[in-house]
Amino acid sequence: MTIALGEDEMRVLEAFGEPAFLIVPNSHHRLDSKIWKRPLSGNTSRHAGGAREKVEKIVSVDATRPDFGDPDVALVAVPGTGESEAALEIRSSHGTTLVLNDVVGNIRNASGFGGWMLR
Repeated sequence: MTIALGEDEMRVLEAFGEPAFLIVPNSHHRLDSKIWKRPLSGNTSRHAGGAREKVEKIVSVDATRPDFGDPDVALVAVPGTGESEAALEIRSSHGTTLVLNDVVGNIRNASGFGGWMLR
């Protein structure tokens, strides 16, 4: 995910190794992408397909349906978002973890059962 970090925070992150992938989950999170792509030139940009045009205004896009080299990890387009919002799906023997982004937090004034659940 793309959040600009200060120098101290970057050094802590870099101690783990260089990231292989830059995931831009939607067009709103593209703004800090350039900060990450420049110093970590070995990484490749991935994001939801529907956001490609907006993301490419900031950083080049290498794939919208990435292969992370692990069959248990997938970047999926969230249904109902016009493929403009992505989620990371991680499967294990204990179940599935779904890493979401703005798809939940940016739903305003939702009605019905879904609106009730979000409130």
